[in-house]
Amino acid sequence: MRNTKPIVKIKSKVSLKFYFTVTISLIVSIATIVAVLTITELPIAVKTILSMLAGFFLFIGCYTVLSYKKEIITTTAITELSFLNKPIRTTNRLDITAFSCIKKGNSNFSHELNHHKWEELVLINPTKNILLHSSSYSNYEDLKRIITSSLIHTSEPALVWKKKVNYNYNIGFITFGLLAITASTYFSIKTTELKPLFITIPLFSTFIIVGLRGILKK
Repeated sequence: MRNTKPIVKIKSKVSLKFYFTVTISLIVSIATIVAVLTITELPIAVKTILSMLAGFFLFIGCYTVLSYKKEIITTTAITELSFLNKPIRTTNRLDITAFSCIKKGNSNFSHELNHHKWEELVLINPTKNILLHSSSYSNYEDLKRIITSSLIHTSEPALVWKKKVNYNYNIGFITFGLLAITASTYFSIKTTELKPLFITIPLFSTFIIVGLRGILKK
């Protein structure tokens, strides 16, 4: 008989404050978009910039909520649950062949006030890798020890995976920049106000430049 009882309790650091903050961000973003589209007195440049920025934060908020996961770890499988506790995917632990650890930080200098470091544990799977963030669990070291006790450590798959993730982020920046420029150009032509383009095009071109720089960077 297969043992489906969890072998370690997940101690998540995510609290109600997380959900409250994300919810408020989504509400503010939606309200901003609605206000911008309904208030006709605002200049077209202001409308375009506020709409695009609100849309960007709306996307970030939705992605943050929808991408939140927690795990149930048993002797036979690892089950990923959504923020609604709905099963997303179950992986047989025998299918996990190796693991890698990626050290990350949000700044280059440890003396900076906002400096924060964390580790990402990548569980190598033939179909889709499993990712655990040390900043998401108060008992991360226990989770890591139990999950990786019988696995081989390797660095190459994690580096390839990290490169792919960074590539996707950069594609996202480029896509957002192109959509923003297209929308601002459309509104400017429609209202015959071309001067705002001198603001919106350079502004949103920075997203394209950042994305291209990230893709071309070796």
